[in-house]
Amino acid sequence: MTYGEMNNYITHISDNDLVALCKSVYKFKNGNGNGVLEPTSTLKILSENLQFHDVRALEYAITEEAHKRYGQIVLLLMKDAPAHYLK
Repeated sequence: MTYGEMNNYITHISDNDLVALCKSVYKFKNGNGNGVLEPTSTLKILSENLQFHDVRALEYAITEEAHKRYGQIVLLLMKDAPAHYLK
């Protein structure tokens, strides 16, 4: 799959799937600390299903789509309780 095809796929996934992928990206970047995807990771499974093995590019597409969809929600939460998020 090309980058454009993968990006198009990400822009059309459901909110529930995007949230699950965001959680998987978070765990990948911050969870286990070794930078290796777990075999059962949603991100790993999607990468394999799409046959798109550039996980960093996939991660970027996921976070960019999340910024587009949820940017205002993040701002609302940050303005409401910044100390909750800035630790």
